[in-house]
Amino acid sequence: MTSRKYLILLFIIAISIKSYSQPYFENRADIPEKYTWDLTVLFEDWNIWKSFYNETETLVSKIVVRDSFCTANELYESMYALDTIGNRIDKLAMYAMMQANVNQKDEFAEKQRYKAMVLRTRFRYKNAWLPPCLQKLNRDTVYQWIKNYPKLKEYEFSYRSDLRDKEHVIPEEKENTLSPFDYAYYAFDDAYEALINLDNEQPKITINDSLISLNTTKYFDILRNEKNREVRKNAYKQMSKLYNSNKNTIANLMYGAASMNYAYAQAYNFKSTLAYHIDYDSIPIEFYSNLIEKIKKGAKPLQKYHKLRAHAMKINNYSPYDTKFSIASPKVSYNVELAKKLIVQALKPMGEEYVSKTMGLLNNRKIDYFENKDKVTSVAYTISCFGTPPYILTSYGEGLKDVFDLIHELGHAVHAMYSMENQPIATHESTIFIDEITSTFNELLLSDYVLNHWDTNESKLYILEIVIDNMIFYYKSALKADFALQVYNTLESDEDITASVLDQMYAKIHTEFYANSMNNIDSSSWCSYGLLEFYDYQYVSSMTASLRFFDTIKNNAENDWKNKYFALLKAGGNDFPLNQLNKSGIDLMDKNNYSAISNYLNTLVEMYEHELKLNGRIQ
Repeated sequence: MTSRKYLILLFIIAISIKSYSQPYFENRADIPEKYTWDLTVLFEDWNIWKSFYNETETLVSKIVVRDSFCTANELYESMYALDTIGNRIDKLAMYAMMQANVNQKDEFAEKQRYKAMVLRTRFRYKNAWLPPCLQKLNRDTVYQWIKNYPKLKEYEFSYRSDLRDKEHVIPEEKENTLSPFDYAYYAFDDAYEALINLDNEQPKITINDSLISLNTTKYFDILRNEKNREVRKNAYKQMSKLYNSNKNTIANLMYGAASMNYAYAQAYNFKSTLAYHIDYDSIPIEFYSNLIEKIKKGAKPLQKYHKLRAHAMKINNYSPYDTKFSIASPKVSYNVELAKKLIVQALKPMGEEYVSKTMGLLNNRKIDYFENKDKVTSVAYTISCFGTPPYILTSYGEGLKDVFDLIHELGHAVHAMYSMENQPIATHESTIFIDEITSTFNELLLSDYVLNHWDTNESKLYILEIVIDNMIFYYKSALKADFALQVYNTLESDEDITASVLDQMYAKIHTEFYANSMNNIDSSSWCSYGLLEFYDYQYVSSMTASLRFFDTIKNNAENDWKNKYFALLKAGGNDFPLNQLNKSGIDLMDKNNYSAISNYLNTLVEMYEHELKLNGRIQ
């Protein structure tokens, strides 16, 4: 994930049976330095951070409040100054969060992260005057200023966006009243994280007389590689228990955060929370609902895949803890250096510059690779702010799935580099909507490479399982997006939201996607979703667009589409995402594009069925 707003194998691959031996370091100091972040690029130490914080705090306190603007220069200088201060706060928050994420028990880092969040809220409070002030300006005058003052053109899209949102701009005094409530929303999020990661002990299971603590990394490793079904089942039950034993509290946290989101929506004159969240990117509400409904109706390849697996595994009671198990061997182990070589081979079609940027990230301590005690393992992310290199956090486990996760984040990071190199501070930050295209496109390049360079049936079967599971992620994202929408619809209809209501809602949606292809569904799986945001539909839309880019680039000898793709990488946030895609030749409002994911998964599942037959696993 991107934290914004706020590779015939040409190399010798070591093949081994993967067990629970992915890199883990009890002490972070034992990790080879080259596999950890070098954060001195951001700040040499906490003392430098503190000095930068104090300077930024002073800048926030001295923000000049205006009633109007008399010249183009005044408007530009104000907008640029606010962007610069906001970016300084992002840098402070970025450093503190990264320090806290590699050691969740670092109370000092957590306190500094909170200080940065507070400063961000104060900053929002201090510049609440700007939107109403812009609305009062004569439109023709502003456009004349933009025409005659080249620097101001950097803010033309921002101004155009503000004009479009005129009905949602609220008076300064109301904006100032709302700003302090940001703390409360942060508190809901922090409470959920503390409940799961700090106030509960990690679940434990026994494997071969060894007691194993289950974090996210080890849990999925067991689901993928443990042949003993009872062990997989026990791991699933223990991990579910971690969440489900707290489900009433989680339901209350979810309800509280959702209520606050809805309150914000109403305060800004939106009819629904969905409208409030997607309006920023100018996404029509019907796009969200139509896309999710189309994915749901295209779920037959998903259901067929799980039925094929149940048949091949000779399981009558196929369950969630069977869905990720690799029924094929060999298992291929990629240490970081082998993963780098695989990634380079996969990305070669994009040219030397793209590969060079990727290698710079892989080799220059911009990635924190391995798990250590108290490091965040539940999420991988890419983070950057203007003028800093992007950084990636992951818990690399040396499986092919880990290579997919890494190349995904590298897509985000390289996109950030292109954006910052080609856009000013005003428009360097791309939308999440476009960010997720650049990461999922990388995944497709890796899928294509590995599917075309493995020869034996057994190996091809293994690769297909990884690639298909990777695609199933987008069905899961659609399911989560549907769940979020229904939760908010329930809330906005003044109906109760309790754990039992959420159980019923989740079970119904799961059946709509998976039908009868799976048994023993945990209806409380929603507990692992965290606080609901309208984020996940962007994974679905991104892969829809990525598949179009991939097909056209792969089949276009003139590379016109590759040029269009690079233009998108360089565009940052200089327009609304659907407009940016239209300029690239992709109309995501065309419903004919919505079947791209189901069509691609169907092709993969047909290949999988063929390989199962060749391998003698089914008739």
